[in-house]
Amino acid sequence: EISGLGGKVFFGNSDKPVLVIEDLKRGHSRGTVGLWGGANGGHFSNFTYKVNPAGERPERKPQPVAAGILTKWELSETFDDVKRDPETLPSESEMKAMKWQAVGVEPPGMVVINRYRRSAATVRFFAEPSERIGKREGRKVVFARTTLYSDREQVKKMSFGYSDEATVFLNSKPVFTGRSAFRFRDPGFLGIMDVEDDAVYLDLKKGRNEIVLAVADYFGGWGFICRLDDPRGVKIE
Repeated sequence: EISGLGGKVFFGNSDKPVLVIEDLKRGHSRGTVGLWGGANGGHFSNFTYKVNPAGERPERKPQPVAAGILTKWELSETFDDVKRDPETLPSESEMKAMKWQAVGVEPPGMVVINRYRRSAATVRFFAEPSERIGKREGRKVVFARTTLYSDREQVKKMSFGYSDEATVFLNSKPVFTGRSAFRFRDPGFLGIMDVEDDAVYLDLKKGRNEIVLAVADYFGGWGFICRLDDPRGVKIE
């Protein structure tokens, strides 16, 4: 049962739902309902659905994010990995020529790139340890940028998570690169994004500092989340 921004799943003839969804992420829009059987397919029978009269449409209540979350970002257009190496920052003129779009964050503070850009087709999983080194064909890459203003020269720890691959640039210099894709860190790694996944120390200068993230996608979700663990003395543009 789907109504407004919520949903319920029932099993058998029970009137009690086995799953309740309180915040569907697509908003008030029409969509589709389907069944599928994962990698090996499946067979379904006696599938029916019924459309009930539309009920009230309550507005989604804004949810606060934790202190220190970087909330103001711009996204570039999408590039194929063969055209843009995510570990190399484009030149100043190339950055200026890109089409930038201001985007917001969703609780708990993540930028869901899939909301704004079409992701890659499924890229082959990491099956062997040797495959964890080198480029993955078929990736899509997007650049994200934000600006921090520091009241003095200082070092700040930025915790962050991403899916599936990210390089962090501070004032045009690379300071971190990593991968957090499905099965990359170990054979059972699910690639779930969390702000505690990684961290980097930012050597901020007094005044304006630009952070650029190059985020590459393989499959199954594309996004990132960043947090200054101690935001005192720093203002986000």
